[in-house]
Amino acid sequence: MESYCNKKNRRGITFVEIVISLLLLSMVIGAVIGLFVVSRAMAMKSKHRILAVNLTRARIEAIKGLDFSQVPAAAGVEAVVIDEGAPDTGDEVFGQRSITVSDFYGDGAVYKIAAKVSWTEMGAGCEENVITLITRH
Repeated sequence: MESYCNKKNRRGITFVEIVISLLLLSMVIGAVIGLFVVSRAMAMKSKHRILAVNLTRARIEAIKGLDFSQVPAAAGVEAVVIDEGAPDTGDEVFGQRSITVSDFYGDGAVYKIAAKVSWTEMGAGCEENVITLITRH
């Protein structure tokens, strides 16, 4: 009769195998968490770009609603809030919107409006530009 206590028949997981498997598992989990962090940062940057373009387009539409003779006076620079963020978190994104108006042909019949919104995000300067033409009706 064979003994169950025989060392040759013992099977199981050793402490070293457990430590190695936990190390590998933690590396995989760390990589997945890193992907989530990077994807969130990229999503926020895309969100801010969309909001900046929307701010620029809204200002251009307001200028289009002006009397044609008032369009050149719409040029200027102003501070804008790109993203208000969540309340009480301090994650607001502020920027600057500049509008330039130029006489496209030099005869006063067509104005070129160039709108630019710029801001700083993740230590890098970002900007979005929108250009349109307005003609006398």
